[in-house]
Amino acid sequence: MTWWEKNHLNHTGLSYFKHLYLGIYLSFLALSVFVLGIIHSFVPSFIPFLPIEIIKKILAEFNYNYQSKPDNE
Repeated sequence: MTWWEKNHLNHTGLSYFKHLYLGIYLSFLALSVFVLGIIHSFVPSFIPFLPIEIIKKILAEFNYNYQSKPDNE
């Protein structure tokens, strides 16, 4: 894991504001997975696959918006 990348925006191919927007948006989605996952843990019949669908959405957004993947994957 890299803690500091000098040319991170060039590496990702995003402008500062696009990176800012995506960072906040994807973090909000991740937070919603956490909250909904906790709720689903207590009531398994409620929102049975919503946390997984949100995780798929995060992955799709990441793959669509970023030119390169972490560690050149």
